[in-house]
Amino acid sequence: MSDEKKVELEVRLGLYRHKGGGRYTVIAVAQDSTNDWDYVKRLRAGTESMPGDAHDRARVIDLLSGVKFTSTQEPVVIYVSHKTGNLCVRRAAEFCEVVPWPDGTKRPRFTPEVTL
Repeated sequence: MSDEKKVELEVRLGLYRHKGGGRYTVIAVAQDSTNDWDYVKRLRAGTESMPGDAHDRARVIDLLSGVKFTSTQEPVVIYVSHKTGNLCVRRAAEFCEVVPWPDGTKRPRFTPEVTL
């Protein structure tokens, strides 16, 4: 099994704590794709539907408009900040990367509190 697939399997939907103390809810694990830029264009033009209201649609457009799309096809984690409500995207490998925490221990950047 490739490392990317292993990482993707380790990230589950649910509540996570970041090394900085923030709480985040993972809502999806997706695959990075250049096709997503076409999706953003269709959202802007109003020719692509998506679940949620106009506010959700605007947030997704704003978020995706700032993303540099690549053709790596690597897994990415989509999550929501409990503090700000912001929708965030991070490479799954970085999400699971083992890093030093403030207490000196080395753990994944995001540790699960409750997963589905």
